[in-house]
Formats: sequence, C-alpha cells, structure tokens
Amino acid sequence: MRDPFGERLEDLISQWGLTDIKPKNDIFTWSNKRIGPGHIAARLDRFLVSTHLLNSYPETKILCSAVSDHKPICLFFPPAENLGPLPFRFNQIWLETEGVEDIITSTWRCFIPGSPAFSWEQKLKRVKAALKSWVKNQFQEPTKQKEKIIKDMEILQAEMEVSTITKEHLIKEIELETNLQKILRQEEEGWKLRSRMLWLKGGDQNTKFFQNQCRDRQRWNTMRELKTEDGTVIQGQAAISIEVRTFFEHLYNDEEQVPQ
Repeated sequence: MRDPFGERLEDLISQWGLTDIKPKNDIFTWSNKRIGPGHIAARLDRFLVSTHLLNSYPETKILCSAVSDHKPICLFFPPAENLGPLPFRFNQIWLETEGVEDIITSTWRCFIPGSPAFSWEQKLKRVKAALKSWVKNQFQEPTKQKEKIIKDMEILQAEMEVSTITKEHLIKEIELETNLQKILRQEEEGWKLRSRMLWLKGGDQNTKFFQNQCRDRQRWNTMRELKTEDGTVIQGQAAISIEVRTFFEHLYNDEEQVPQ
C-alpha cells in the first residue's frame, strides 16, 4: 500500500535539506504482531537531521520493546576518533594564488641523480612537501578570507550610513564585493573537488550541495567496525588499523607459498 503522505514527506525532507539516518541494526520499528499473510511491519519512526550534523556521524539504533507494538529508536553521536594523517590532495584553487607556480617551479628545477623514474618520484615528493608547508604556513582558506571580507564590508557600510558617502567609499565597496565573489567561487570549487561531483558545472553558488555530497561521501567511506574472518567484530580506528595492517602483511608475506 502506498503511503499517502510519502510524497509530502519527501518534499519536506528535500526543502529543508534533511537526511534520514538509517538504523544500524534492525529495519522495522512497528509490527502488528500477526502471523501469516496478515503480518505487517514498517519503519514508522525515524530521525531527520540537518545535513550540517552529518559531520558528527550520528547513528540511530532500534531498541527492543516488551510492552508495545512500537520499538523505540535512539539517536547517538559516537565519540570523535583520530583517523590518522589525511592523504595529500592537490587543490586547483591554489593555482589562483600568487606565488604558488614559483614554489612548484623552483622545487621541481633541482638535479636528482639516478634513473628518470627515480628522479621523477623524488621531485614529486619535494613538490608535495613544499606545497604542504606553504598551505600550513601561508595559504589562507577561502572560508577565513570570506569572513574577513564580510567583516570589512559591514564596517564600511556602517560608516557610509552615518557619514557623507565619498568616491573612495564606493570604490572600496566595489573592490570588496569583487573579492567576495572571487572567494565564493573558490570556496565552491573547493567543495566541488571534495565532493567528487565533477559533472556539475560551477557558477550557480552550489556550495551547499557540494558540502552535502562531501559529507555523504565521508559517511560512506568511514569504517567504524570490521568483521574478521573468524566472525569477531572490531570497533575503533586504532583496532581496525591494526587488523587491516596485519591482514595485508599476512597476505603479501614472501614466505607464504602460492598453491599450484
């Protein structure tokens, strides 16, 4: 039977940018307690959360019930864990920052003895290290630049309201507006790269869409538990990392003999 309120619910979820957190254990939260063809079960109870909460990796769990045909559901936020160092990713917006090309060029133009493949690999490592150092010490993220520009615009426009507007005021305002549009485009491109939604063209201020896609990717790519070959369930990033490393060390052990 089709739910008459299903389409309206989907419209509300889309309109308000909500996400339905699927339970991590069971499927249904209600049952009519019948057997045979008359049995009906459904997931009537759910949590709808704003997409900005997805960074906290909320989870829902269906609890057991002994006195009702409804099972209670619980929303909880697992404690944050250290996921280890993140892999290096080149950001396209870096090329729009003054001095980046000089860093890449000067780092690449160095003599490294050895085979061409070895020289190529070492140069890539040097460029990677130089860019990471530059990002850490000199590069300012678009979000921080946007906050500073907006603050400067607020101060300027407040001054223009209580004093005589001059040509310098207007020039400064245009300059800030131009810089803000540039930063917004860079921010959008950055989130676009993180979301991997490269098929969608920029220019329409789709930053929120890219953020949601990026958070969805992070949720899907996050491994919070692992089942071993003997059926044991391991939880926690530290324990999972040890188990994965042990598995691949055993898999690629030179002493292991490949069956003929």
